[in-house]
Amino acid sequence: MSSSKSTLQGHDDNGVQKQSPGFVNRHKIETQLSTRNLKGDVDFSHLEDRDAMELYSRARVQQEEIHFLREQISLARVKEMRLLNEKYALQRKFSELRMVCSSL
Repeated sequence: MSSSKSTLQGHDDNGVQKQSPGFVNRHKIETQLSTRNLKGDVDFSHLEDRDAMELYSRARVQQEEIHFLREQISLARVKEMRLLNEKYALQRKFSELRMVCSSL
């Protein structure tokens, strides 16, 4: 597995799952909240915005990966069709050669 594909799937080159940046962000937020006394001085809308932005970012990355994979599938289909056409052309030639050889 190449390193570019493995990083897209959340694993490093050794196949070990990496810690997501979302986990680190949530950990920082929880640490900040636990250090405060929570007497109403926390702006939860800001935290929700960060979570929404994180989710949007993840969704965008996944959409890009889906698009990339669809392109790869399309390229593989085109390659497969070319190989099948070449196979059938070679089979026809081989069949014609057999007919010529049998008529001699």
